[in-house]
Amino acid sequence: MSLQNLYKKVYFYMGLAILISSIVGITLVNILPRSIIFSPIFLFGSLILSIISIFVIFKNNRLNQVSYLIFALINGLLYANIFVSKMFIPAFIVSSIALILLTIVDSIIKVDLSKWGKIGIYLLIGLILLSFVKVIFHLTILSMLISMLSLFVFGFYIIYDSQNIKKAYNEFHGNVPESIVLMLSINIYITFMNLFSTITDLLDN
Repeated sequence: MSLQNLYKKVYFYMGLAILISSIVGITLVNILPRSIIFSPIFLFGSLILSIISIFVIFKNNRLNQVSYLIFALINGLLYANIFVSKMFIPAFIVSSIALILLTIVDSIIKVDLSKWGKIGIYLLIGLILLSFVKVIFHLTILSMLISMLSLFVFGFYIIYDSQNIKKAYNEFHGNVPESIVLMLSINIYITFMNLFSTITDLLDN
């Protein structure tokens, strides 16, 4: 398998997951009350099921494609709140353009971001903590700061995830196992969906 074909395969799986999650999310928005979609129990339950499906994908090669589809379905629950917004279509278009441009940037800059991986994790943890503070103390003033930090963090991770595809290709000499392809796809899917969510919030406000 060539590097180009590996990219195509990873992005095909990512696109498939986005399509499935979107169908589930839009369906839920049309049949469930918003009070359920935004409830902590609903979101937390969806998050736990999502984590379990990722674990199954990594550990059980015979079930990886099936569990990947389940992962996409579950994340349709987790990200259903995006599709409540009337701006989700423009936000999706902007997010897709950002994904393409940042992937191109990765091919141009030739800078290894693996050394920056820990910093990215720290920024992500800081982002999560800020989000909790905002929710607990109702500090709407933090909204713009969180949005700007989110754009930076998820933009960074798009390039980081793109570089991981090349690393996997080199590590396995082109023969990348299906489970690794799916994990690479999941990483980009999660980054994209979070970027999509952030841009949706910005356009709403």
